[in-house]
Parts: sequence; C-alpha cells; structure tokens
Amino acid sequence: EVHEACGLDVDAMYVMLNALRDAELIELTGEYPFEEIRMTSAGREWAVRWHADDGSLQSR
Repeated sequence: EVHEACGLDVDAMYVMLNALRDAELIELTGEYPFEEIRMTSAGREWAVRWHADDGSLQSR
C-alpha cells in the first residue's frame, strides 16, 4: 500500500525507508512484501514539531 501511495518506484521507496530507519524515525518489521512500518517515538516527536500551514510544512 505504501508503494502505491508514495509515487516512488520500489528501489527509490526502499532507499527512503532505509534512510528513515537509519535516522531512527521508523521501524521496519516483517519480510517483503508484508513489512510493517511504524513510527518510533523519535519519529512521533519530530512529526508533532511540524504543522500544515497554507498547504506547506513549516517547523515550529
């Protein structure tokens, strides 16, 4: 589902997922094609610092 929604090809999607995992913003569990993606507490903290304002993201 993520692949279909993100607009990236499979290789590019995994580059992005691995970067997010390496930054400890997400956790990947399970085996292809049934991996689960979960935000870490650090990822959740990062996300709440951002908000939508006129369609753009701005840091608080």
